[in-house]
Amino acid sequence: AIVVGDKAKLILVKTMGDAYLATFNNVGRKQSSFTDAIAIAEEILSHDFDSADIAYNSFVNVVSYKPTIKPTPSAGNIESNDAVYTYDEVDSEVIRCFQEFSLANIIHHALKEQESERTELQDECYGERHKKRR
Repeated sequence: AIVVGDKAKLILVKTMGDAYLATFNNVGRKQSSFTDAIAIAEEILSHDFDSADIAYNSFVNVVSYKPTIKPTPSAGNIESNDAVYTYDEVDSEVIRCFQEFSLANIIHHALKEQESERTELQDECYGERHKKRR
């Protein structure tokens, strides 16, 4: 496992010990960018694996989250998809770049999901405090 964020690390260290491959701390303290997602994707792709899933919490409401798991495409899955060969000649470098881009997109979406959740909570808290002041 590769762990993103301090909260996730604190939770997973109890069940996994130190069996994770890498951790990324201070993610989400400021607005994340696609560059952050690429750094995480590059770390993931530096390890050999057959399949990988990205797990994160999707915001439902103030007291509820929905666990979300997104599968990531492996190089083998990409190579076996005939649609990849429709427009260009494809070699192993193109497959690797497409895999990195796809993975970074999924990670970026998960990071932005977490940011929107936090922003919505802050807006709700601000709205409640503002109503009380009136």
